[in-house]
Amino acid sequence: MKGRIPEVPTNLVGVLNFVNGTTATFTRQWYYWSVHVSRPLPYGPAKKLNDRLGGVVRVNGFSGGTNVDRGGCSSWHVDDQEGLKELVAVLRAHYGEETSFGPSVSQLAERGLLNNAIYG
Repeated sequence: MKGRIPEVPTNLVGVLNFVNGTTATFTRQWYYWSVHVSRPLPYGPAKKLNDRLGGVVRVNGFSGGTNVDRGGCSSWHVDDQEGLKELVAVLRAHYGEETSFGPSVSQLAERGLLNNAIYG
């Protein structure tokens, strides 16, 4: 993701910062949301989500979905609002309480969670 020109050059991004230090970023692409988390969602909850919505909440962005790695998942492409709501609900259920404090946009780009061609 670092240095790559995105499909839709935008500086609008959504961020969820969790008390445990995990950060989730949401960046709008051409017709989907690209979602990245700083710590992988473990296999169990990632597989349940994939089994239910794998065609809409696509693991690692694979068209039509793919299987979740045993190590979990930290990247999705989400095709619609319902899928986005479901993914956020799963992230909140797993990572817990959110905080309004977290890394800056520049720090997120340095960590590879945002495209530094735009934010860096």
